[in-house]
Amino acid sequence: MLIEKLKDETLNLSFKEALAGYMKEEFAEALEKFKACHDALLEQELLNPELSHHNDDELLGLKRKIADCSFELGDFNNAHKLYMELKELPQAGYAALFNKELEKSLQVYRLSPFSPASKWGIFISQLFLNEKSIFNPGYLCFRLFFEATCTYIIKFQIKEYLKILEKSVYDLEPVYPEYLKSLGSAYLSNKKYYTAIETFENAKKKHDYDAEIYYKLAQCYMLISDKKRAKRNFDLTLRYLPNHISTLKYLEQLA
Repeated sequence: MLIEKLKDETLNLSFKEALAGYMKEEFAEALEKFKACHDALLEQELLNPELSHHNDDELLGLKRKIADCSFELGDFNNAHKLYMELKELPQAGYAALFNKELEKSLQVYRLSPFSPASKWGIFISQLFLNEKSIFNPGYLCFRLFFEATCTYIIKFQIKEYLKILEKSVYDLEPVYPEYLKSLGSAYLSNKKYYTAIETFENAKKKHDYDAEIYYKLAQCYMLISDKKRAKRNFDLTLRYLPNHISTLKYLEQLA
């Protein structure tokens, strides 16, 4: 929708390039292009007062992309500021959390306490503060947010957060039996294949019926070129999830 409304061809091309860079996780380059688009639209309005507020939706969309890129690059101060301006409170709380400003993150999350993302934010912030949370996020919140949180913790190497989560494993396990699987997936997303393998192997001991664990473990072994273990785990995936298309395709490659 944003692309369609950018009538200037040069601006339109720049936006498309920025979006493509963002999708390829080239966040620094994407950020500069999104900023250039944003500034060009503002200049357009200054030069043509009759266009005032004409580009509001586009400017807001670009500001969101700038905030997202800033977050992905670890510029949490700027991300927090922009998310607050956009009134996207859970995202602003997340930026504060990853900036290790846990009290600030709690203040922001409490502004929208009924949002599932905010409930999760309050729970995880209080966990890192060693406080008892008023919220039990429950299985669904864990499923929605836990893996993403771990992915960013690993990406930004916030080791103290990771240690707290690892120490909490026995408390979390009864509420969220897929704790280790999600943690392994976070390591896999960050290309830490050997740590992911160790985590999935531990998860397998607890949940040896879970096809997804075998599938992701097999992927890890493929990525470190251990074809024998990869095949074994793909075969186990099919035991619990027969005719799984992706698994069958991988096994064709290994034949």
